[in-house]
Amino acid sequence: MRPRCRRWVLPALLLGVAAACDREPEPADRAPPPPPPDSAVRDTVAEDTVGRDRPQVFDERVAIFMHATRPQIDSAAAEKPGEDFAAMADEMMFYRATATEILERQPVPLMRLDGRRPLHFRVGGEARAFAFGSEPSLDLVVLYEPGKEPRALTPVDLAADPSIAARYFGLDRAP
Repeated sequence: MRPRCRRWVLPALLLGVAAACDREPEPADRAPPPPPPDSAVRDTVAEDTVGRDRPQVFDERVAIFMHATRPQIDSAAAEKPGEDFAAMADEMMFYRATATEILERQPVPLMRLDGRRPLHFRVGGEARAFAFGSEPSLDLVVLYEPGKEPRALTPVDLAADPSIAARYFGLDRAP
């Protein structure tokens, strides 16, 4: 069996991610519509937000890992031939695990969500919705520190520079 060639995957991911680095998320009124309601909260930290009439407003320090849904992954698989998709999925799992490990070392609550939907954060004293549907990565990490705009990163960003989260949260030590 021929070994998978991964030399092109990382540069391709980095090139695709480069446009998204250090961009502020779009306000929800200019963003694409939210994903279908098949997105579900996976962690008990967020279970109290399910079924509410009002959206949860984040007003405390948090890192939110937005995982790709099965339809998003299937769509990516349809765009890539078999072996290319297998290599991409392998890389995605590596970066997902690396980013999770980095975030779990931070003294910050970590929430996991499936899919993309607008999230509400308290910025400048008022609740504002931010949409992340236009970000090019299948998985996405959103960091929020009260008093700051939320910051969207890809797992590749965190793997490339593990101190991004610590710097954003103003922590003295890098992970």
